[in-house]
Amino acid sequence: MIETIGSSGITEGSLRAILEGVVTHLRFISPDIHWHYDVSGSESFPFWAYASAVRGSGPSADEVLVLSLQCRRETTGAAGVVDLYAEVLRDDGMILAEGPHFEVALNEPRAGYAVDADVAQLASWLEDQSPVIEQALS
Repeated sequence: MIETIGSSGITEGSLRAILEGVVTHLRFISPDIHWHYDVSGSESFPFWAYASAVRGSGPSADEVLVLSLQCRRETTGAAGVVDLYAEVLRDDGMILAEGPHFEVALNEPRAGYAVDADVAQLASWLEDQSPVIEQALS
């Protein structure tokens, strides 16, 4: 279950839709790749969303690549801050591309709107990583 931040419109469904949108055209480039999605949250991470590229099926399937979109709660300050970021990682955890980080103070009246805008920018950044993603899948 993800945590809502202020009046943010971010939902599990919207996070999954973002990742599905990023990988839509990749299905035609690498038809042997299957995508699995996971969206969740915790006290430390109000939300995280992953799209995992998997080659093969069943127990012998191999994870090839992971796209992540995350919101991490920082413990500094009385009201707290969240750090939003995105990454493209290999199956061994090596970062192939790291997106910008956005910090939002939770005590700001428009914190929810800031989170929505930052997530939109990170989604755009992930879409721009198509060449990196395509190369990793080849």
